[in-house]
Amino acid sequence: MWAAGVFVWRVTLVGTSITQVAFLVLTICGGRSFLNFNPMLRLDGYYLLSDWLSIPNLRPRAMDYWMSHLRWILWGAAPPPALPKKRVLLLYGCMCWVFAIGFLDLIFVQFFEYMGGQFGIVGMVFVALLLSFGLRRVFKGFFASEFATMLKSRSGRTTTWAI
Repeated sequence: MWAAGVFVWRVTLVGTSITQVAFLVLTICGGRSFLNFNPMLRLDGYYLLSDWLSIPNLRPRAMDYWMSHLRWILWGAAPPPALPKKRVLLLYGCMCWVFAIGFLDLIFVQFFEYMGGQFGIVGMVFVALLLSFGLRRVFKGFFASEFATMLKSRSGRTTTWAI
């Protein structure tokens, strides 16, 4: 479709409706191709990166390793185990987490403004509920009972957080 859109766009007269439709087709298809190669999404780019690094299940392993580092730094949990390719897992996990938070922020800020303007407080509550479901997955493993353990047995760290 992209190749046909480029061909039609190049051979037709500028300003005609068929040129505009062809340009729309090639823009959408080209944008989808670039999005397909984004390694932060589980599409072709993710699988190419996973194969290139020879790390099966790259995203879940990287997210688990990243969350274990966050729990260690923030809540004082046990340090994460030393894994082969730990820097790659840590970097990819951080990038995926930041990408997910940024993507959700971009979508939900716009959605919040639209629904708030259209439906008032009911629309805002609806978007807040949707956001809570989206953030639950992004922050999966963030606390993992370490926060409660910190409150019970790590008084120095709890005091630091309270201050």
